[in-house]
Amino acid sequence: MKKSAMKIIGLLFGLYLGSIMSVQAQDLSKDATSIITDSRTEVLCKSMTQSIEKESRTILILNRKGLNAAHFVCECDMFRSLQKFSGEILNASGQSVRKIKKSELQKSEYSSSLSTDDYAYYYECNFPSFPFTVKYEWESWTHGKTPLKDMEVSTQLDII
Repeated sequence: MKKSAMKIIGLLFGLYLGSIMSVQAQDLSKDATSIITDSRTEVLCKSMTQSIEKESRTILILNRKGLNAAHFVCECDMFRSLQKFSGEILNASGQSVRKIKKSELQKSEYSSSLSTDDYAYYYECNFPSFPFTVKYEWESWTHGKTPLKDMEVSTQLDII
């Protein structure tokens, strides 16, 4: 009897939490201009001074105000370089309408200091109709400094 009562209580509690999260998600997206639907980072430490970071991000752009969230930027310097990149734009029905190659990225060598060799690769996404989804996948190599030194590790659960 106790096991079945515990299962029922667990089920009811799960349903309650699910309804709360659903309401919170609806409230959060009410005034949203863009939503990050997926974001992943995988860090492969090759040695004490070399790592490979594989990243992917999927963003749903709801309206013109959210367009800045569709742009891609990867900052590089003498220790970090962009090795691989691919992107894709999907229309409101989820159909692929454009593939983006690494050769289409712009390179900016702007730096606030003359003594650095920092640069950035970027892509300005300007799809004409809303909503649309943009997906980016890229790989960067870090060498000559300790991997994860500059990374912030989060232990909290984000509900998007």
